[in-house]
Amino acid sequence: MILGLAVGTLQAQEEYKKVVADWEGTLEVQGTKLRVRFHIRFNEGKLEATMDSVDQNAMGLKMDEATYTDGTLTLKINQIQGSYTGKLEDGELKGTWKQGPGEIPLNMKKIKGS
Repeated sequence: MILGLAVGTLQAQEEYKKVVADWEGTLEVQGTKLRVRFHIRFNEGKLEATMDSVDQNAMGLKMDEATYTDGTLTLKINQIQGSYTGKLEDGELKGTWKQGPGEIPLNMKKIKGS
């Protein structure tokens, strides 16, 4: 049983390596561009993430949920009723930011050196 858990954890780690990084993209909201960064880490067998809204000077917002399944990253932050869903394609996350009733395309690129 313990061996099975260890193998499962190693497989999860290998899969998560694809998204564990710092990512940046730009939201366009009513003609205003807002840079967004996600900091995704693997800690104690699960993904954890924080978010920065760089141009709004809101840094280190803890995401309440971070999952990566079948090539899709999902992040949720209850504090601002926001979520991001992105599919990993060619080394980029191509997805959508949702906040309240609104949805905005948000594609993310890895920040160099992360």
